Amino acid sequence: MVTDFDPRAFVRVDVGYDEHPKIAPLSDAAFRAHVEAMTWCGRNPKQNGRINKRVAAKKWRAKVVAELVAAGLLEDEEDHWSLHDYLDFNRSSEEVEASRESRGVAGTLGNHMRWHVARRAWSKDCEHCTEGGRVAIAN
Repeated sequence: MVTDFDPRAFVRVDVGYDEHPKIAPLSDAAFRAHVEAMTWCGRNPKQNGRINKRVAAKKWRAKVVAELVAAGLLEDEEDHWSLHDYLDFNRSSEEVEASRESRGVAGTLGNHMRWHVARRAWSKDCEHCTEGGRVAIAN
């Protein structure tokens, strides 16, 4: 059982991904490029499933990109490629940021409970401590 937070970024891939009608006929190079595109977007969540065309040109041959476009997996949008349905299955930049903020608040509250409440050691510098030692929890 995993109990610690895993800081790595992840993308969602269906277990039937390799058998999907758009994926199965791809060449090995295009299959790999599609997986790389998904993982690149996962590492760069602010892009919301988009890859700058200059980045794509450095990573993949034009023939491979054309195969992904023909398969309906990449969509041409001015200066970038957009991964088809990426945000239907993966978190947007707003969702990633909200999750990070939530973990940050949970972390400071957890530290407050451990170091201040449990030890009755209130701190004027703690955002969760209030006068009289009561816990201030924002809802």
